Amino acid sequence: MGAEIGSGKLRELAVLIGMKTAAKLKSEYTLIGNELSEVEKNETIKADLLAENYIVNQLKELGFKGKIVTEETGVIEVGNSDIIAIIDPLDGSINYSLGIPWFSISIAFAQRSRGQATLKDLVAGAVVPVLDPIPISFSVDRGVYIGETKIESPPARSFTDFMVVAFYGDDPEAMSIYSKIHAALAEKYGKIKARSLGSVALDLVYLSLRKIDLFIDARAKLRNIDLAAALGILRELNGTFKNIDGMDIDFSLEDIQPVRSLVASWSSTYLEDALDAVGDNIE
Repeated sequence: MGAEIGSGKLRELAVLIGMKTAAKLKSEYTLIGNELSEVEKNETIKADLLAENYIVNQLKELGFKGKIVTEETGVIEVGNSDIIAIIDPLDGSINYSLGIPWFSISIAFAQRSRGQATLKDLVAGAVVPVLDPIPISFSVDRGVYIGETKIESPPARSFTDFMVVAFYGDDPEAMSIYSKIHAALAEKYGKIKARSLGSVALDLVYLSLRKIDLFIDARAKLRNIDLAAALGILRELNGTFKNIDGMDIDFSLEDIQPVRSLVASWSSTYLEDALDAVGDNIE
């Protein structure tokens, strides 16, 4: 499986491996939860390592050739190819450890076309909710799929009298940024329903499907592996995203990279309203 594989086949590969990994994680999951253990100063649990090893082994067994960038191991070289697999084996580890049923698997593929591959080189990917394993996937220029059903545009939300905002912020500066945004949006749009659900990839997928209207993460804790598959889906559905400074986001996919902030929406108006509200209080 070399550089000649197309985006459609890579989407199918992401879905296949994501579904098989979800089945393994689901079989180990319990509402009682699992204790967190520390691995190289990152919050992780045995399930992270189980899922990562399983995904990497599946890629190798299916003949993948290229680079694998994944959460626990970092960079794995598997033959010579311009394809890069970007893996978050368990997004929402703390939820999984506590028995809170909101976590997912993210698998994305990029095709290196010039120099180092970046977000712009994403060609396919999938986010798979573990406990309700209906994958949401994309291949570039071919669209987004829920399961194997292609969606031309997200279905309209039945509740329209409020805005749903997913927000992540663990420090006073981030909370101050969100406070400004919340106040401005409430003044313009009325009722705001704020959520912090614990799986960035799933939140962004639901934003892509217009169940969530605005996503804000100002923690400086995000990484490219957290975002690649979900932003590919959002981009394919004509969503929009920038950092908290209002700058376009692009990042390398050649290794694990930090992403200091993210503001995203399916609506460019909502996005610009949020960024305008931040004013001079930026990173």
